[in-house]
Amino acid sequence: MLSLVGVSISSLSRCKWAMLRFSAVAAVLTFPAINSALADWWLVRSSDGKCLVVDIEPTEKDNNVTKIGKNVYQSADEAEADAKRLCKEAKKPDQSVPPDQ
Repeated sequence: MLSLVGVSISSLSRCKWAMLRFSAVAAVLTFPAINSALADWWLVRSSDGKCLVVDIEPTEKDNNVTKIGKNVYQSADEAEADAKRLCKEAKKPDQSVPPDQ
């Protein structure tokens, strides 16, 4: 006879067994959402000038990236919005002049 957490399956009604399975699946599917919601995000500029949103805090030892923007962002969306603003400001306007026609 199968048992789950010390409770035999035969002693559970079908409805309770279905609810237990549903709860287990819901917990497994909810974990990644909670994990990303609790994560911190950073905005960095790589050595080639590209802005990136990362979930691993850059250290002073890494010479390939420079932390820009706020010290830490609570969500990736917040960091992405700031990246659009900060990286747009960093781009220089095109200095080329179109030829006269």
